[in-house]
Parts: sequence; C-alpha cells; structure tokens
Amino acid sequence: MKAEYNDTEIEIEDGYFSDNSNKNAAKVIHSKNIVSFDLYFCTNDIGEESILKNGIYHLSAAFCDGKVNITHEFSDNSGRSNKISASTDTFIMEKIQKIADKHSIARYNGEHFEIKGLPNGYGGHLHVDYDSGEYISVSNNGELFMPLEAFADFESLFKEICTST
Repeated sequence: MKAEYNDTEIEIEDGYFSDNSNKNAAKVIHSKNIVSFDLYFCTNDIGEESILKNGIYHLSAAFCDGKVNITHEFSDNSGRSNKISASTDTFIMEKIQKIADKHSIARYNGEHFEIKGLPNGYGGHLHVDYDSGEYISVSNNGELFMPLEAFADFESLFKEICTST
C-alpha cells in the first residue's frame, strides 16, 4: 500500500499503526434521543468464550416510519451466520441509550485506530446518531475499544428484542 507523507510517496508495511482520531470529538453527548445505532465487533481474539461466543457481531437500529428496525447478526468461526430482524416500538432506543450511559461510551468518541494488513474480522466500530446532530463514532480494527461487558449488554438487548417480536 502506498501513502503520501510530506509530499513523498512511501510504501506502508503491514503492521503500520495509524491514529486518525479526532482529539476534539465530544466526550459528552447532551441528547438522549438516538435516531440510529450501528455496532460491529469481533470476539475471535478474546480467547475462550466467556460472556460472548467467539465470532463476528453486527447490531443495528434505526427509525423508520414511526417504528425502529433492528437487526442482530452473528457469524461464528465455522462460517455459519444467523441474522434476525424485527420492527419494534421506539422504546428500544431508550434502552440502547441506558446501556450507552451505563458504559459511558461517549468517552470513546473520535477514537479511530487502524493497523494496516490485519485481516477482516478483528476489533470493531460504532456509530450512533442523535436527533440533535451529535454523534459518536469509534473504530479500531486491532482490538475491542470498550470492555467486553459493554458489547455483551448491547448484544443481549438486541438478541432479546429480535427473538421476542
């Protein structure tokens, strides 16, 4: 891979660490009204399974015609995938916000780390949009950017809602 550095083209080696963080990103979000939520994360590198199965998770929720469409998708290490979707009342966004507050996820806002050459399926990313125009945006392709318990809380909520509706 090639990149520009000080007007010079350089070859970027695998393992090159890139910090594209926004140091001025808000660490406090004033709005509590989420309009969309998208979380992707991989637990393949956490060792033996604990509170989450090893695999890749994708959780999303967004307003649509007065309801919230949510999706819980999981792919295990053997390549099997399970995707569950539901349309539910807006209360789900309040529950997502409670988990966000519990784990203070806004403190990670603006962190964007990348290690070149890693295969897909490590780390994670999060994007949350609020009705005020505020947002949370985090990515790290090398490791999980929040404690595992935070990911587990979101996963549990999405799975519960998707399987009960």
